[in-house]
Amino acid sequence: AVRDLELLAIEEAVHLLTGAPADFYGLADRGRLVPGAAADLAVVDPATVGPGAERTVADLPGGASRIVADAHGVGDVVVAGTAIVRHGTFTGATPGRVLRSGTDTATVGLSP
Repeated sequence: AVRDLELLAIEEAVHLLTGAPADFYGLADRGRLVPGAAADLAVVDPATVGPGAERTVADLPGGASRIVADAHGVGDVVVAGTAIVRHGTFTGATPGRVLRSGTDTATVGLSP
């Protein structure tokens, strides 16, 4: 919708996927590229980024299935300073950590 329908500027779409959720969940040091903040980066091609075809995989406990779609147009992804995707291929690296509510988050009020 961002690229094809031009409903939002790319900058606003990126904010809705990064800064807005970080603010909502009280992740003060996440969601924006500023000095001192934790930053994971995805390098995308705005002309080709989007979902691939949907498919079903049975990789959940008990053999349960789920629907997945690979991403297109994602060249590189860096998490905690380590490349996890290079030139569109998963490197096998698994840096980062799970963020815990109350430990890694701050309580935020909701606007009326």
